[in-house]
Amino acid sequence: MACPITDGRLIRQCMDDSLVMSPSVKAACNLPKPYGDYELKRILKKRQSAERKVMKWTDEYWNLRSGK
Repeated sequence: MACPITDGRLIRQCMDDSLVMSPSVKAACNLPKPYGDYELKRILKKRQSAERKVMKWTDEYWNLRSGK
């Protein structure tokens, strides 16, 4: 909330208005299918590549700062 509510009645009214009285009639959300072996390996390879790139940039930065 952007502004604090100082009146306890407003807090209670907000809580009462947001109270769920019955289950939803909507269907549950659709979850994506789990990753297959190929997709998982591709994601992990991409992540490792990004981590190596960041490590390289970090090493280059500190080598330049230290004058090596």
